[in-house]
Amino acid sequence: MENFEKLKSSWKTDTAHSDLGPLDMAAWQNLLKGQVKKQKNIGMQYFWASLTYQIIVYGFLGHVMIRYGGDSGVLLPALLGMFLYVPFTVVLFLKFKRMAILAHNDQSASDLSIKEYVLEQHTLLSSFYRFKRRYEILLLPLSAAIFVWIFFRLFLPGGTMDYPIASSLLFILVLAACSAAILAENKRNFKGPLQKLEDILKDLNRRTVLMDTDAF
Repeated sequence: MENFEKLKSSWKTDTAHSDLGPLDMAAWQNLLKGQVKKQKNIGMQYFWASLTYQIIVYGFLGHVMIRYGGDSGVLLPALLGMFLYVPFTVVLFLKFKRMAILAHNDQSASDLSIKEYVLEQHTLLSSFYRFKRRYEILLLPLSAAIFVWIFFRLFLPGGTMDYPIASSLLFILVLAACSAAILAENKRNFKGPLQKLEDILKDLNRRTVLMDTDAF
C-alpha cells in the first residue's frame, strides 16, 4: 500500500520515473492503465444509456407506424424520425465496439505501449464526440419537431395547425430540456474523460523528456 501511494505521488509530480525500479515501473504503467480504463468506463456508461434511449425511440416510432400507418401525416414523420436515428446508432456501435474490445481484450491492450494505449482511447472517444456534436445539431431540432407534430396529430384534433402557439411552446420546451440534458451529458461523459486522458498524455510526454534528459 505504501508503494502504491508512492507511485501515485510520483505520477502527480515532475519526478523523473527513471528512479523507479522494474517492478515499480510495471506498477506505474498499471496505474496509468487503470486511470485510462476509468475514463473509458465513463464513456461506456453513455453507450448503454444512449442505446436504451434509442431502443425506446425506435419502439415508440415503430408502434406509431403500425397503429397509425393509414395516416400519412403520422407515418411519414415517424419514418423520418427513424431514419434520422439510424446513422447515429450505426456510428455509436462502431466506435464503442472498438472501445469495448480494448476494455475486455487484455491481449490487445498488452500489444500497445502505454502511450499508444492512451492515444487509442482518446482518438476513439474524441472522434465519436465530434460526430455527436455535429449530428445533434440536425438531430435535436428535427426530433423535437417530429415528437410535437405526432403528439398534436394523435391527441388534439387539427394538429399543430390549429394550435400554433401551444405547439410552438411545447417545441421550445422540449428543445430546451433536451439541450440542457445533452450539455450535461457531454460534460460528464466526454469533456471530463477527454481532459483526463489529455492530462495523462501530457504526463507521459513530460516523463519521456525527463528520461531522455537523464540519458545524457
